[in-house]
Amino acid sequence: MTLTPEMYFGFSSCGGNMLLNVGPTHDGRIMPVFEERLRQIGTWLGVNGESIYSTVPWPSSQNDTLTKNVW
Repeated sequence: MTLTPEMYFGFSSCGGNMLLNVGPTHDGRIMPVFEERLRQIGTWLGVNGESIYSTVPWPSSQNDTLTKNVW
């Protein structure tokens, strides 16, 4: 699955988190494919981080199954 800005903004606007499924090997190393993923997220956050950090969820929850593309 490719992360789009709309997906990430949807997570953060509803107070959610995103699981990257990245972890070290048994000896503590990060595999190159995971390192690349983390660097890409870091680059993206370097550009868009100001709009993500310090966000708070909407005052009332939204049912995304009923209003999928309505923010």
